Amino acid sequence: MTPQRLEDLVGELSNRRGSRRLRAREALVEIGAPAVPALLPLAASPSKQLRWEATKTLGAIADLRAVPALVERLADSESGIRWLAAVGLVSLGPAAIPPALRAVIARPDSQDLRRAVHHVLHDLTHDNPDLVEIISPVLAALRDIEPADAIPPKAQEALQRLESL
Repeated sequence: MTPQRLEDLVGELSNRRGSRRLRAREALVEIGAPAVPALLPLAASPSKQLRWEATKTLGAIADLRAVPALVERLADSESGIRWLAAVGLVSLGPAAIPPALRAVIARPDSQDLRRAVHHVLHDLTHDNPDLVEIISPVLAALRDIEPADAIPPKAQEALQRLESL
């Protein structure tokens, strides 16, 4: 993979034609990890379309270097981008749990972030009894209409329990 080819594919993610964006996205996923550094800045683009394409591609590549960008997109103004970020984090497995917890600790007032983090935590823990025990108080707080200040202590406790495993 030449740097020029990678640059061309990344550039195609902003093409007006959906079929060209799809082909570029598929090629970038095929390239995998080497494409991640070029995609990370696009995930924060002012362009909704470019954020969507970058988030979808990063999620499909499933490289841990994308975690911060995907976590940031959990609070995106666009629900479709939040959903893609959550799906991408779920594809990374339990390694995505601590960054998701840290995000909700830092920004508990964001309803969009709270819903997206709930999605990530639910999907990553529902089949693991050990994780369910640790994360269920956080899920309950995220689900409830509790004041936002009730969430960080529960998330912090879960984070500490995860780090001690």
